[in-house]
Amino acid sequence: CIRTARISAEAFHRALCPHRLMELDASRVNADLTISDIVRGLASSKELCYNLQRLVLNGLTMTSLEEPSRRCFGALQGLRSLSVAHVDFYDSGLADVCTLPRLESLDISS
Repeated sequence: CIRTARISAEAFHRALCPHRLMELDASRVNADLTISDIVRGLASSKELCYNLQRLVLNGLTMTSLEEPSRRCFGALQGLRSLSVAHVDFYDSGLADVCTLPRLESLDISS
């Protein structure tokens, strides 16, 4: 759980992505760390792509203003539960999430 932490994308990648995480709650981390940064970091490890089962990203932004929005969740093939409540989550994001084969629970409220 790194909820409300102040962490950069680089620090997130170096500190968390080498580990065998099964769950991650990154709700309301600082504004500089986007959903794309987090998912890209997690997807950099084949092991994490299949082992991560629960991901909570409530209250974050999808991408930075300079970065175009793109699909990012599809690599997390082991994900069973995803919460992106209070996120500007549009059709392209939902289409990306629909490719997750093991997803059982999705929260896109607010």
